[in-house]
Amino acid sequence: WNHKPRKGTKASPEEHAAIAQIKSEDWETIVPMSPLQPGYADVCRHFFTVDSGKRWTHIRINYLPDGGIARIRCHGEVQVDRDALQGGQAGAI
Repeated sequence: WNHKPRKGTKASPEEHAAIAQIKSEDWETIVPMSPLQPGYADVCRHFFTVDSGKRWTHIRINYLPDGGIARIRCHGEVQVDRDALQGGQAGAI
């Protein structure tokens, strides 16, 4: 097996526009960069506590160096967006 590692990425102008809309550079760090162990059975789970009263709808993972994460689970408590409800957006819960 003579495999040369390769990596590539492509994005359309529409994807660049979507990325600009989420203002990724303005995201708040809620878990600082932390060392992780390899995915062996006895150390494959990592738990981090986020002590914030803010309402979060999305998370972004910065994983360095590039490798991969097989699965992620985020646990928390539901916080209703009352402003969205008052605006008639029942789907914003």
